[in-house]
Amino acid sequence: MLLELKSIDVYYGKIKAIHQVSLAVDSSQIITLIGSNGAGKSTTLRTISGLSHPKTGEIWFDGERIDRLSPVDIVKRGIAHVPEGRRVFPTLTVLQNLYTGAYLRRDQKKIDQTLDQIFQYFPILAERRNQRANTLSGGEQQMVAIGRVLMSAPRLILMDEPSLGLSPKLVHEIAGIIRNIKETGVPIVLVEQNAELALKLANYAYVMEVGRISLKGPAEDLHNNDHVRKAYLGV
Repeated sequence: MLLELKSIDVYYGKIKAIHQVSLAVDSSQIITLIGSNGAGKSTTLRTISGLSHPKTGEIWFDGERIDRLSPVDIVKRGIAHVPEGRRVFPTLTVLQNLYTGAYLRRDQKKIDQTLDQIFQYFPILAERRNQRANTLSGGEQQMVAIGRVLMSAPRLILMDEPSLGLSPKLVHEIAGIIRNIKETGVPIVLVEQNAELALKLANYAYVMEVGRISLKGPAEDLHNNDHVRKAYLGV
């Protein structure tokens, strides 16, 4: 397994946010975490990327334990995080935002190749490369956030609510980009409030409820699960 979480507990002060969560991610795979707001999905991603640390349990990435490393050291190992709410650098241009994702890379030719690929994914960013990020639409800022992560040449992507607040057309486009990323061999851990979309994109799924994994299995199986259909798919 490329990534493994082993029985992690995470606290915010005295409040336990994550209870004995275990999950695994193999290469060339999309796994998804679905659940209601406050279920612990985003906290799980923050813990993988080092923004929070588990009080108990372990996180392993490519054979190395990483749960006590700093976020910078985790990024250096190839884990990149697309946070909820986009969080672009508002006063920097699109191009400057994208280049911040490549700050650990040294091969300019490969960086330029990655940038060209991002502009193929998101042609509107090529048109607006010199425009400040705070003048972009929400959908365009989401494209910048995804592009910035791709500029780091990641080995694993953590993606938090990529469809949040987007129009149906843009949601469809972002879904296509996620599929394209998977086809390049980069695995993704996807947190997505749109459970229908998440289960269509993913190979394997975990349902989080009140900080715990309550169900897990192939995404297609969970899509057909009665509890998931009633609680998260509105069926």
